[in-house]
Formats: sequence, C-alpha cells, structure tokens
Amino acid sequence: HHRGTAVPLMLSPEELRRTVDIFPLEYATMTADYTVPRGIDPFQGLAIPVEDIRRAVEGLAKSHLIHLREAFLESHGETVRIADLIAASAAPLRALLTHIARLPEPGAAPIGDGTPSDESLARLAEQRMGISAPLIRTILAASGRGASTITDPSHLLGSYIDASKRIWEYVDRWRA
Repeated sequence: HHRGTAVPLMLSPEELRRTVDIFPLEYATMTADYTVPRGIDPFQGLAIPVEDIRRAVEGLAKSHLIHLREAFLESHGETVRIADLIAASAAPLRALLTHIARLPEPGAAPIGDGTPSDESLARLAEQRMGISAPLIRTILAASGRGASTITDPSHLLGSYIDASKRIWEYVDRWRA
C-alpha cells in the first residue's frame, strides 16, 4: 500500500484460466501493463478471446449510452448539472475507448501496451467511428485533469449522446 501498487490478484492458475471469459476487459487491462515481481508470469500463454472482449465492450458501450440518457433526464436541463454529468462521464468514456482500441481493426495501428493518450483516443474515435476528435477531446478534458473549456454543456451533451450511440453501434457491428 505504501508503495502505491495494486493489491495482488489472488487466483490459482486454474481459476485464472477459467475466468477469462467473464473478466476479459479486466484481464486485458492487466496484461497491457503489469509487472511480475517474483515467480512465474501468471498470464504467460493465456489468450483472451477477442469476441469475449467485444461482447464485454458492447455491454459497456450500451450502458454508457443508457446512463447518459438517464442522467440528462435527471439533470432537468440545468446547465451546472449537465456540466457535472459530462465531467463525471469522461473517465468511463476514456475507459470505453481504451477497450475499443484493443479490438483489432484492419489497417489500424495497434495502440501498444499501457494506457493510450486522450489524443490517440480522440483520433481512434474519429478514424474508426467517424466521431469528431475535438468533441472527444473536449469531453475527456472535462474529467478534472485540467480546467474545463465547456462553454455550452447542453449543446455538447446532445452531440455526446449521439457520439455514444455511434460508439455502441460500432462495437455492436464489430467482428474479428
């Protein structure tokens, strides 16, 4: 805890292999950036089926869209509440786009290991889904990583909901 490292994952090798299909995103995130401090690499030889990743990402994408719509209704159109909603949803959007980046796309460069930058996620959304990169940049910047530049959150939310629908549609149609 004092070193700032995550709590160790405590699974037997058999449990790890048997749970790949129910935790594909979690394991994909771990395998993208991890260190084995001692012993045998638990992920060596472990394959995460891309269709399991796609199905889990589709669930996240649809959930994100549903939550945005519900939160809009709960905001009663109040500007401050809409701005807060956008800021609160930026981290889940970042995670969703990061998982989408792990889905192989013909002709697209892989994102590599680790966490992709907001800029690379904005480019991914534009290239793969036809979503405006500036829109994604604006939403991701609202997450508290700096001063928000949102001037009209009500207008932005409409575009954001449309983009979220396109994200879900992309993942729904995606095939390996």
